[in-house]
Amino acid sequence: MVVSFYGPHFPYAVPAPYDTMYDPASVERWPNFDETFAGKPTIQQREQLRWNANHLG
Repeated sequence: MVVSFYGPHFPYAVPAPYDTMYDPASVERWPNFDETFAGKPTIQQREQLRWNANHLG
């Protein structure tokens, strides 16, 4: 038996009423939020493609 658990994914579409609970401009970004995958191991670069999250980095 094999059980694989992947880490949490990016929130793709937040449902109401949660989508208006916070002003995005007021949420503090974590220190590495704008970090790119440049220079990272290939496996991490592939994760960005796998989650179709190129627009985030």
